[in-house]
Amino acid sequence: IVINEGLQKQFWYQVQAIVAESTGQPSEKCIELLGQAVELTMPGIQKNSMEEYLISAEEMELLLAFSEILIKGKREPEVMELLPKILSYVEKNYNDYEMKVKIYPRAIKVLVPLLYDQRQKTEGMVLCKKAIELLCWQGVLFDLTELMEWYLKCNEGLPQTEEAVRYEKQLQ
Repeated sequence: IVINEGLQKQFWYQVQAIVAESTGQPSEKCIELLGQAVELTMPGIQKNSMEEYLISAEEMELLLAFSEILIKGKREPEVMELLPKILSYVEKNYNDYEMKVKIYPRAIKVLVPLLYDQRQKTEGMVLCKKAIELLCWQGVLFDLTELMEWYLKCNEGLPQTEEAVRYEKQLQ
């Protein structure tokens, strides 16, 4: 009963955050609600190492939603700390590629624009390439074009790579 109560509260906070965002309430309200949802099943996760937790795909989805709302709230430094932890955790602990392919590319899609803004284009390219390879290996198309576009955008002004030429042709 206690476990179900916590999950119900978490779901309720998520729904409240969605409603708050869709009704145009300030990002801080959504951040607060999603932060409370995160804390219910992963207390202290923003301060602690993720390795201390057993994080489900649903909780990862919640962390990604939380990251996206932090960006809308202009709290990029927090996102720049959280997303690399998410990527590292998924790489190390998600052996089920069906779950990995749902989380990893989405996290990269959120992180790479921030890296691009901080002029960390090479790192953005490396992450996009990893996500693209994962998506292709699993035969999944969602997010593929966006990740290819980000790869090419990060590659602008750098020597053309074999991947860049191939991605450009595939996008055309």
